[in-house]
Amino acid sequence: MTEEASFVNSKCIWLFGELVQLLVNFADLLVSLVQLLVNFADLLVSLVQLLVNFADLLVSLVHLLVNFADLLVSLTEFNPIIMKRCKALLSG
Repeated sequence: MTEEASFVNSKCIWLFGELVQLLVNFADLLVSLVQLLVNFADLLVSLVQLLVNFADLLVSLVHLLVNFADLLVSLTEFNPIIMKRCKALLSG
C-alpha cells in the first residue's frame, strides 16, 4: 500500500469514527428531546390537576356560602331579632 493510499485509508477511518460520534450525539439529542416532551406532558397533567383542584375549591366555597345562607335563613325564621338585624344590614 502506498503512503498516499494509507493516508486516505486512515482519513476514511477517522471520518467513519466522526460519523459514528455524530450519530451517537444525534441519538443523545433525540433521547433528550423525548425526555423534554415527557416532562412537558407531566407539567400539563399537573396543570390540569391544579385547575381541577381549583374548580373543586370554588365549588366547595359556593357550597359553604349556600350553607351559610341557609343557616341565616333558618336563624331568621326562628329568631325575629336576628331577622330585624339582617333586614337592617341588607337595607343599609
